[in-house]
Amino acid sequence: MGVTTRATETPGVERYLDPISEDLLAVVVRDEFRGGRYNFLTPDDFPMQLGVNFYGSGQRIQPHLHVDTQRDVRAQQELLFVKRGRAVLHLYTARRELAHDVELRAGDCVLLASGGHGLDIVEDAQLIEAKQGPYLGVGEKIKFEPA
Repeated sequence: MGVTTRATETPGVERYLDPISEDLLAVVVRDEFRGGRYNFLTPDDFPMQLGVNFYGSGQRIQPHLHVDTQRDVRAQQELLFVKRGRAVLHLYTARRELAHDVELRAGDCVLLASGGHGLDIVEDAQLIEAKQGPYLGVGEKIKFEPA
């Protein structure tokens, strides 16, 4: 169902596209992904930046502060990390059409970039979720029945 684009330069990273508009719906980083030290997997203009970095024992990340910066963020993106369990992620286009079904396992991470999404939990799961704030209430999402 739909076209799955797997980045050949980054094995273990899967990019899922809207089969018609070719908009990026999601980036899945599998638990087995291995790369260089710094691996930023999203375009610089994305409202949520996704990076996977690798460090060796004894290396140090220098202490630092993040500067308060005002941003105009219009697109809501979401990050899910599957800490435990298994789920099937359903990715929908902006037209609410099912584009892809993706199995997620413990250790996998997904950036939900555009379109819609839903999950079916296959095994008891613990999901860690991150998205932009502040939280504006239940009116932030539009629930729909799949076509």
